[in-house]
Amino acid sequence: MNKEIQCNKIIQPRSVSEFENYFSKHNSDKEAIIVYFSAIWNTLCQELSPLFDDLSSQHNDIKFIKVDCDNCSSTQIEMFRKSFAIPTIVAFKNTEEIQRYSGNDLKVIHNIIDKLK
Repeated sequence: MNKEIQCNKIIQPRSVSEFENYFSKHNSDKEAIIVYFSAIWNTLCQELSPLFDDLSSQHNDIKFIKVDCDNCSSTQIEMFRKSFAIPTIVAFKNTEEIQRYSGNDLKVIHNIIDKLK
């Protein structure tokens, strides 16, 4: 049985279908979501991942999804990302994309989180 891995409140889907199911379930008028597209081999992701974990524990009002692009590679994920840069953060609120950012500048990510409040 495939189950989502949960680390602090971060959802880490193991497949495209797990990602799509979780995202569609929580992408509602009342919920904010941050999706973090990463790759284990990427140096910027290695720096950002522990910080992303910390952010998730500080913001209980936001759903955090961490997608390992190597484990969940698919045309659907690529289309969702609309970007080949890794790491990429995409923020959603009220079912709409609020902001997209490729990089690991924590100040920018904090500003994105503030927009979701």
